[in-house]
Parts: sequence; structure tokens; C-alpha cells
Amino acid sequence: MKHITWIVLTILFLLYSLQANNMDWSEAIKDNMDKVVVIEYYEQLNSIETIIDKGRIKRYLTGIIVDDNGLILTSSSIFKPSLEFSTPQPFYNSYQLPSAIRVKMSNGQYIPAQFIGKDDDKRLAFIRLKTKERIEPVKFSTRHSLRLGSSVLIIRHLPKHYDSELMVSKRMINAVLKQPFQRFLCENNINSLSDFGLVLNQQQKPVGITRSSAYARTSSFGFEDNDGYEPMEIILYEQFKNLIQNPPVFKKKETKRIKWLGIYMQPFTLKMAAYFGQDSLTGILVNTIFDKSPAQKAGLQIGDVLTALDGKALKAEEDADLEEFRRIVREHDSDVATFKVFRKNHFIDVTVTLGEAPISAYLADELSTALLGFSAKELTQDIIIAKQLEYDTEGVWVSRVERAGWADVAGLQVGDLLLKINEKKITALNDLKNCFEKIKQDKPEYISLFIKRGSETQFLFLKTNFRKQ
Repeated sequence: MKHITWIVLTILFLLYSLQANNMDWSEAIKDNMDKVVVIEYYEQLNSIETIIDKGRIKRYLTGIIVDDNGLILTSSSIFKPSLEFSTPQPFYNSYQLPSAIRVKMSNGQYIPAQFIGKDDDKRLAFIRLKTKERIEPVKFSTRHSLRLGSSVLIIRHLPKHYDSELMVSKRMINAVLKQPFQRFLCENNINSLSDFGLVLNQQQKPVGITRSSAYARTSSFGFEDNDGYEPMEIILYEQFKNLIQNPPVFKKKETKRIKWLGIYMQPFTLKMAAYFGQDSLTGILVNTIFDKSPAQKAGLQIGDVLTALDGKALKAEEDADLEEFRRIVREHDSDVATFKVFRKNHFIDVTVTLGEAPISAYLADELSTALLGFSAKELTQDIIIAKQLEYDTEGVWVSRVERAGWADVAGLQVGDLLLKINEKKITALNDLKNCFEKIKQDKPEYISLFIKRGSETQFLFLKTNFRKQ
């Protein structure tokens, strides 16, 4: 009987697959093609060798209209810098927001748009059309029915040299990932305007979007190396539905940021549990606590094992499992979280008031002097951690050095920590501004810079040319 049942199920599956392969998608494409648009914008080119950004480059992305007020969802690559301090970033990313944004509609009409904001975790961003006209959005379905082997249709655009024409491609779900949230992988072997696109399921309903894999290879210049061999990720509507309803808004330092605990951590493995004589103990081991962080204020300690959050058990046996914990903290409904902590062979409860993650270096204020030929930024947590500085380190760091300028000739380098100018201690940008004003007024022949580079401090002597001016 079991053998017959298996044969019947196999036949039904084959018939279903045959029907899916022969499915006519034309009506579904017609219903959704005008909701998938081309975004054109300019990205400011940032150079660490000039204090003024002089160049910009035109870029293109696919976008999806997601509400009738002209809100468009797209890839966060429209503005590459991370707003959170936890993501390592190269210096060459632009500090400036995308400019001259316009959207090419399906009828060929161009409508100007403005950048709204982005979510670094989901790698998604939003722009809004500058129009009062009501525009029909995509109507996503929450019933996706996707599983391993399912067929999907992806709507995006061809590269610019094909005039960014609409492109549809049928794909099969090759893998299903469950952590830190469910997403699906499919083959990505066709060059396109971007990896961002609209996904239709076998019922021909929009159920999600595609984006590049989080582990996509990058070239030495920081751009995606789209050689056609990296998989695409499909994330479902339920994963970004709340973002559409309440889009993130970019306000530089006032931008609302993710919830933050303020620790570095590692998996608490079975071997560690055995060492403590707690074979059944699972959790997350705290190995670093940031100064003035929510974790420090609540009394968490290095060596604590977080075993539960709000009564839900925590488990991490490898590094990949930690991302699920980060997601839970970032998306925690309340600002208050209660952890069950294993400390010195005892269990205790620790209540933490979660704060906002510190700003990244890209949101930090910058001060430039064309006269001396360098720019500096206030210290942020990501720079302090990257340079392995003490948490209470004061000063500013050199963010740009004008090639062949006075500072460059003196040997100043990007990344140097600027501690003093002419024996005047620099603890913040305001101190630096006062020094610049005094130098401009006094016009000294030499300027001394006391810096920290790596683990060593040194003096640099900058020769001016005021007398020749």
C-alpha cells in the first residue's frame, strides 16, 4: 500500500511540475511590469587624496513601486555607507547621498525622486517619487508556497547597454536558508542592471524580492563582482512588510538606528559546557563589553553566558548562529530585555535597557582645511575598535589628505590620530576649528602636528608658504 501511495504522489508531483513548466506567465508579467522601474542617480566619487569631492558617476538600479504615494523599494547599494558602526567599510565609499535621482516608468516617462532611507540589515533602501499622482503599486501576497525545487519568475532589467529593457527569467529554488531568517537561493547566471528584482511564485503572485547574496564577491574597488556565478537571495514580503509600512528615514545623526546591546560574543560550544560541568548548557558567551553600552550599564560581565532572552532559550554552536541573536536584539519589540545569565556556576536574571547603535564614521562630522590640505573626523566607535584604541581616547582622525598639499608633504596620512597642533591639545572638532582659525591669523612658518599612527606617537612638522601667498 505504501509503495502504491508513493507512486501516486510521484506521478502527481511530475504532473504538477509539467504544468508549472508549461505555465503561461504573460498575464502575470503584464499585471506587474509597470511596477518594476529603472532608477537613475549620481553617486559622488569620494577620494582620500582630495578634500573636495569633484567627480560623480551615473548609476542604475531596478526598483519596485510599493505604495500608491510613489514609494519605491530598491537595493541599499544606492547609498553604500553603513549607518551602523558594526560594519567594516572602505574609505572610498561616498559620504554624500545619491543625487539627481529620477525614475524611468514603464511608459518611458521620467519622474524625479528623492532618497528616503535604508535598512542595513535587510540591505534595502527607499526613494519616493516627486509627484502628486496616485501610482498603482505591487500587491504582494503573504502566501508564498516556495520550497526547494519550486519555480519562480524574476522580473528585473537588462544592463544599460541593452537600454535597461525589462527582463524576465524563470528560476528554480536551489537552496533554502533558515538562519537568521528564511530566505531562498536561486541561480544567477544572467547579467542584469542589478540583482534586485520582483519575484512571482508558481501561482503567479508577487511574493518577494531578489537581492545579491550577502557573501557576494567584491572587486578591489568595492563594487560587486557580478560574474554570473553568485547566487541570488529571495526574501519574502513578510520580511520587509513593516519597512514598507514605516520606511526608515535618513536624518544623518538623527537617523533612527537599530537596537544595540553593546557586546562582542562567541558561540558557547559543547566543549565549553563540558568545561564548566554543565553538559546541557547552551547559550552565547560574552567576550567583550563596550564602554558605556547598555550591557555595561546593566551589569553584564565578560565571561557571562546568555542562556535565554525573555524566557526564550538561546543557542549558538557556530559563528553563523550569532546572526540570529543579533537579529532578535535589533528587532526586539521593547527597549527592555531580560536575559538569563550563567555566571560562576549560578543563574541570574539581568534586565537590559537596549539603546541605539552608535553612529558609523560615515555619519560623523568632518572638518576640512584647504589651506593645510587635510580633513578630519570625530572619533566614532567603529574607528576606536578598528584602531584598537582605549574607549576613552580623545582626538580626531585624519579622513583625507590632499595630494601634494602641505600636510601631505609633511607626511600626514589618512587614519592618523591627531592629538595636538602647535602643542594645543585636540579632543574634538571644535578644538581643531580653533587651531585652523589661529593658524590662518598668525601665518606661522612651521606647524607642529603630534599624531598617533598605529601603536606609536610622533611629531610631524608642516612647512607653510604664507610668505609666498
